Amino acid sequence: MDTVKTCTICERELPATAEFFTRDKTRSDGLHPYCKTCRNAKRTASRQADPEKTRKNRERANAWFYANRERAHKQRKRLYQEHRERAIQESRDWREKNPERYRATQHAYKLKHYRANREQYRTYVRKRRAIKAGAPGTHDASDIADLYEMQAGRCAYCGVSLSDGYHVDHVVPLSRGGSGSSDNLALACEHCNCSKHDRLLEEWNPI
Repeated sequence: MDTVKTCTICERELPATAEFFTRDKTRSDGLHPYCKTCRNAKRTASRQADPEKTRKNRERANAWFYANRERAHKQRKRLYQEHRERAIQESRDWREKNPERYRATQHAYKLKHYRANREQYRTYVRKRRAIKAGAPGTHDASDIADLYEMQAGRCAYCGVSLSDGYHVDHVVPLSRGGSGSSDNLALACEHCNCSKHDRLLEEWNPI
């Protein structure tokens, strides 16, 4: 392989490496004739000139991915293992050049993950509270799902529907010696949980 390669668009002589040219197995030197800068600019211009075509291509790629998810994951894993150091460096370089986009991407990913696993996060917070209070017992997200079904989706205290959301109440508050196990939990509406606060049932009037 030559030590330098001339881009056919900008005509710059650049090192003939994957750092400057995209790999292309159909070429004799194994590299695309355009440098990465020109190739990216050309592809960006093409996407902007025909957004409908871009949308269809993206839909087709997504459809293939979901239809061949296992194969796609294996391929990605293999490519990452083969080029691990380069992938790590490229990722680090991108983060340094695009700090705001990186933060926005991370925030969107965390928000999506939180919404998909909301009860797991809330369970973790309650378990941490119980540990700090020295309370025995524990529970997980499946215990909360069982409680919701057992209570038929209604507040344990006033009977209002919990379809718009619920609070998980410690029947005997942690501050009063209650445990963190599921048998000390009840699903309540926001009003009941907040008005009960850290009182025992016999000390609180839910009306």
